[in-house]
Amino acid sequence: MRKRISSRRRVKRNPSKIIKRVRKTRIRTRPANTFELQVFRMVNEERTSRGIAALTLNSMLTDLAVLKSRDMRDNNYFGHTSPTYGTPGQMLNRFGVSWRAYGENIAAGQTTPEEVMRVWMNSPGHRANILDPRFTDIGVRYVTGTATSRYQTYWTQLFIQKP
Repeated sequence: MRKRISSRRRVKRNPSKIIKRVRKTRIRTRPANTFELQVFRMVNEERTSRGIAALTLNSMLTDLAVLKSRDMRDNNYFGHTSPTYGTPGQMLNRFGVSWRAYGENIAAGQTTPEEVMRVWMNSPGHRANILDPRFTDIGVRYVTGTATSRYQTYWTQLFIQKP
C-alpha cells in the first residue's frame, strides 16, 4: 500500500505573538544521498521548465525532513501532525526556522525518486507545493522502513518562503 498526502499553509507568523523558547535539539543526520539529490533536481526541473525560480536546498529543512520521516516510521503513523513535533509549522518554529509560508509533502512506500515524484506531480496538492512560486527553499529526505514499520520507505519534502 502506498500513501501520499500534502499540507499547504499560507500563514504569516505574528511577530508580536509571544513564542516560548524551546531548547535547541541537536540533529544528527547523514549527508543527502543520491535519491534525495535526484528528487531535489527533479523538483527544480519541474519548476524551471515552467518559468518558476529554482529552489535552494536548505540544510536545516533537510535535517527536519529526516526527523519527520523517522518520526512517521518510528511512531507508526502517516500524517502531517506528528505526535512528537506537532504540525509542520510548529516543527519549523520549534527548531528556529523563520518562514512566511510553508508546505509539506509526505509519501510512503515509493522506492525510487522517479516513482515518488510521479505520485506527487499527479496529486493536485503535492503539485501545488512543488510549483508554488512563493517557496524559496526545500529540504528533502527519505528513510527506509524497519521490520515493524508499516511502509518500506518514508519521504518528506519541506518547503518555505523566507521572510
